[in-house]
Amino acid sequence: MLVAEDVNFADRFFRNILARNGPLVYVILFRSIAFTLLFFVFDIIEEIVVGAFKEKSIAESFPKIGGGSLRGIFSMIVVITVLLIPFFAYREVGKVIGERRLHSVLFTRENQL
Repeated sequence: MLVAEDVNFADRFFRNILARNGPLVYVILFRSIAFTLLFFVFDIIEEIVVGAFKEKSIAESFPKIGGGSLRGIFSMIVVITVLLIPFFAYREVGKVIGERRLHSVLFTRENQL
């Protein structure tokens, strides 16, 4: 995840949206969605590679994400996206107000906004 963030993975997909000076919540949501999709792709690749070592075919080693149903897959996408929101919110707000100030506001009582 950190490597993908360093190479600006999400920026490649949402360049027009992220480049605008719109609300920061859009940046946070789009980054969360992009990284959720990246996690699913890497999960599939990982299972296929492990299956290859166990001498299984691609179809046999393909993971059943969320139980294999569309409802389950959609549920997993929503859950992982929501779980990534605090991470990207902390990162993006830190870029705007500064990492030290954000840390101070969140973890000490002295510096209040």
